[in-house]
Amino acid sequence: MRHALRTALATAVVAGVALTPVVTATTALAAPSASSSAAKTTTENRYSGYPVYLAKGYVAVLRNRVSDGGPEAWIRAVNPNWQRGDDYMGRLMAKLDLGNRNATVDGLRLTLDNADGDVPLLKFNGAGESRTIMFPERRNDVDGVLVRTVPLKGGLTAMVYRYGDQHVFYGATILKGKDNQEIGHLTAGGGHALKDTKVFAGIQVTLDFQGKVTSVQDQGGGGQGPTTPVGTDLGKRKLADGTYGELWKKGAGWYELELDRARRHHTIAVGGPAGGSTVGDQIDSMWVGLDTSGTVRSWTNTAAGFDHGVVQGAQGCMVVRASDTPFKGVKVRLTNGPLGPKADLINSSDTSMTAFETLSLKNRTGLYKGARITQLASGQVVFQMRVAGATAPWRSVDIPKAPTGKNCKGAAETTATTGKSTGGATAQTATTGVQIVPKGAVAAGAEVEGGKGGNTALVAGGAGLASVGVAGLGFAALRRRAAARR
Repeated sequence: MRHALRTALATAVVAGVALTPVVTATTALAAPSASSSAAKTTTENRYSGYPVYLAKGYVAVLRNRVSDGGPEAWIRAVNPNWQRGDDYMGRLMAKLDLGNRNATVDGLRLTLDNADGDVPLLKFNGAGESRTIMFPERRNDVDGVLVRTVPLKGGLTAMVYRYGDQHVFYGATILKGKDNQEIGHLTAGGGHALKDTKVFAGIQVTLDFQGKVTSVQDQGGGGQGPTTPVGTDLGKRKLADGTYGELWKKGAGWYELELDRARRHHTIAVGGPAGGSTVGDQIDSMWVGLDTSGTVRSWTNTAAGFDHGVVQGAQGCMVVRASDTPFKGVKVRLTNGPLGPKADLINSSDTSMTAFETLSLKNRTGLYKGARITQLASGQVVFQMRVAGATAPWRSVDIPKAPTGKNCKGAAETTATTGKSTGGATAQTATTGVQIVPKGAVAAGAEVEGGKGGNTALVAGGAGLASVGVAGLGFAALRRRAAARR
C-alpha cells in the first residue's frame, strides 16, 4: 500500500538514509554515500541534490522529484580540487531536464536518457572517458505533505497531499469504508491537468489544481454527472519506452488505458461510448494501441525504417518488396500482382515470417490505426505508417507496380525491379535464379544467399507466391559484413 511505503520512505529520510545513484563505466559501480559534511555545507532547497564529479572543475547535481516535473541535472562549475562533501553550489553552466535533454559544457557532452523512467540516466562523454550515471530513485510520496482529509459521498474519504514548492500540484488518495481501503488516486495541478475526475464505488470524485475535492452520486441526469461504470483495475501494462499504463475494464469490450506522462495525462479508450474495435494514439515517441479484448501493444516509431533492410524482386505476375518499418520490431512485405497490392506486417522476431496482419485496398487500415494503404490521385498505391517527431505524421513507401505483359503468368525467368528506395545497389543473382536487390542502409554490407565469401543475406518465405524462388524472396533477415570488412 502506498501509505505504508510513504511512511517507510519518510522514516528513512528522517533517519538520514540517502537514495544514492550508481556510476557506471562499462559496468555499474555503487556510488559513495553522501557524507555528513555535504549535508552541512548545502542546505536542502530547490537547487540542492546529489552531486556527482564529472571532470576537473565540474559537477552534476542530480534531482529526480515529481514536484520538479521530472529529472534534472544541474551542471555547475566548482573548485578544481572539489571533493565529495565540498560545497557544490557554484556557477550554473547548464541544466538538463525533460525540455532540454542535451548540453555541451567546455567540451563535456551530456545527455539525459530514460527521462520518463523511474531511474533516468545521465550519459557523459569527455575528459578522456565515457560514463553513465544513474539518477537517484524518483522521489514522490516522500515529498507530499498531507494538507486535509475530506469526507465524500458514499462513505468515501479523500486524503489530499501537496507536492512541490515552485511547481505545486496535488494528489488525493481515495479510501473506502471503516478499514480505509485504498481504492484509487487523483492528481491535478503543476504539470498535470487542471482537474482529475474518476468514479469510485459509484461516486464521481474530482480533484482540482488548488487541492479542492468534490463528489457527486454518479447516476446521470439532474446535474449529478454522467453515468460511468466504476470499472475494474486490471493493473499496469509495460510500454515500448519502458514506462507503464494503467488498464481499466469498464464493461464488456470497453477498456481504457491511462498514462501519466511527465507533463500530461492521456486516456486511450476503446468500446463503450468511444466505440470502435481497435484504437491507437501517438504518445511521445511511441504508438500505443488498445483493442476490445483488452490487449495493449506499443512500438517506438521514430526511425525512417522503410529504407533499411530492403529486398526486392519479381517473378511472373508477382512483385515483392520487403523492408524494416518505422515501428521498431515490425517488418513489412509489400506485394503486388493478380490479387492487387498487399502489405503483410510481420514481427521481426518471427523466423517463420508469418504475417500477423495483412492490409489491402479492401482492408486499408491496421496496426491499431498506425498503418494504412492508400491510393494517390496519380493512381500510385502507397503504404504508410505513423512516425513520431517528423514534420508529417505519416511516412510513405510506394508499393511496387505489378509486372505486365502477355507472358506474365507462369514465366520461368525472373527479373529484379528497381523500386524507389535509395541506395543504388547492383542486383545479385541467387542460386534459385531470382534476382534480389538489397538497397538503402544494407546495400553495402549484405550479400544474397549463394554469394561466396563473407556473410549472406538470409531470405525467408513470401506468402502466396507459388514459385520456390520467389517464395524465398518475401523477407530478408539481413546481416551486415563483419566489422573488419566494412
